[in-house]
Amino acid sequence: MYEKGNAIVYELDQANRSLKLLKDNIHLMEERIRKEIDWQYRNKLHHRETALFQETRKFGDFKADFFAGMDEKVSHSQTQIQAAIKKKADAFRNLDHASPAKHMIDRELGKRGPDQRSQIHEAQRIHSMKLQGSGEVLQTRGGRSHTTAMPV
Repeated sequence: MYEKGNAIVYELDQANRSLKLLKDNIHLMEERIRKEIDWQYRNKLHHRETALFQETRKFGDFKADFFAGMDEKVSHSQTQIQAAIKKKADAFRNLDHASPAKHMIDRELGKRGPDQRSQIHEAQRIHSMKLQGSGEVLQTRGGRSHTTAMPV
């Protein structure tokens, strides 16, 4: 019986040591798993932050390129509009020359009476001479005008 008791105590001691080893290893394994999960989470977070930073930088570059392109297009359009306005203004300044504007005004004059036509032609001639700087315009009592040559 003594031997049987020793064998049971020995087995109980072995079981207690195995249990203690398992408990210690379970806690160690749990700690290692937590560290591994924490490392993986931090690693994923770092990669996502890096990707977000790159996308933010790409968007900033895109935005700068977009605004530069739009500024260029707007200034090109402004230049074209200013050229078109200047061309139209020049066409109406030079009414004595054969131009589409002159033809349009002549067509409108055809719809008016002879007195109105002569007044408009006289006003155009005076305006043209003012623009060319060819002489000084003087008004007379009769509504007619004449020019005096200016020294050049």
